Amino acid sequence: MLKGLKMDAIECDGDQQDVFYIAQAIEPKIEIDPINIIEKMQDQAIQEYDYYAFDYLNRVSRADIAELHDRLNKEFNDWQEKNGYKPNFYDIRSEESFSINDYDSEKREITKQHKQTDIYDMGC
Repeated sequence: MLKGLKMDAIECDGDQQDVFYIAQAIEPKIEIDPINIIEKMQDQAIQEYDYYAFDYLNRVSRADIAELHDRLNKEFNDWQEKNGYKPNFYDIRSEESFSINDYDSEKREITKQHKQTDIYDMGC
């Protein structure tokens, strides 16, 4: 697979660059933390309703937090996608560089193999 990517990169910009880089781009996973949301809601309730709100959201189960996590993140991701706010940055892994000279010798080897194959395929 990398071999094809290398050739694609060179064909796109081979006249401009001597070295190319191929890497795996990992999309960022940015999530909403439901515990932070619950704590903010508790603080807001206490500020507005004083001691009457001290017990508000104090006994939320782990299952309910997990459900809130899933629902908030699904809605947020859908909203980002719909409105064009998805991150435009990535974590780069498995970076590999190669020079145009390596490609040229590789291309010559491929061409040589094709010529030999063509001769063989023609029954010679």
